Amino acid sequence: KRYLPERVLALFGKNPVEERTAAETADPEGASGFDDESFAEAVEEITSRHERAVDPESFLEDSGAIEPDGDDDRLVDEFADAAHDRMVAYREESIGIETLSTLFDTEPEDIEELDREYPAYRVGIRVRKWPSEGARIADVASHEVLTGYTDEWADLPLEQRLDMLAWLRGFHEACPVCDGETRFSDDVIESCCGQFRVTTIACVDCGERLREFDPTKVGNREDLKGITP
Repeated sequence: KRYLPERVLALFGKNPVEERTAAETADPEGASGFDDESFAEAVEEITSRHERAVDPESFLEDSGAIEPDGDDDRLVDEFADAAHDRMVAYREESIGIETLSTLFDTEPEDIEELDREYPAYRVGIRVRKWPSEGARIADVASHEVLTGYTDEWADLPLEQRLDMLAWLRGFHEACPVCDGETRFSDDVIESCCGQFRVTTIACVDCGERLREFDPTKVGNREDLKGITP
């Protein structure tokens, strides 16, 4: 829940990178200085996250969310149907701050909706955002289904849960907003969330983008496996 300074990341062999969102890219909003106590707390927090982390693909398979499909994976039908039912409900029922607080594992008062063209929220010192309303609906729906599938979901580190939700988003064959077909496109276009170029998984009917990718890291749809947005 902090933007960690370079000296903390270095302890775990990490290079400073731009923070990620629930989904797509997050805005780092100014790292603050750390005193010794804060530094120790940050190290303890990272250590705890590493200890609780799991292999994402194995976890989602064991939980009944995905299953092997040739050289790739697919959503298990029961999981896809349950998530779709939640998505349909959210077409009529707005996603409130209380719901997002469970997704981000924080208190409702720590979340502030931002005035942007895409869904975006300030959560503590972080900005979390999605490329579309459909992406936000998909993440909340999958989160709620996984919460009901396994108690272990809530024990995973927050950032790993958000990465998994973003990954699952790419498996939905029907658009969360209109039920149109979703498809990967290798056309390089401007991101919904900023001035940079991306490739997408999007609805062919209404254009809702479920995921955006750095085109230099994606050669074809099979390359999307394991890539974090």
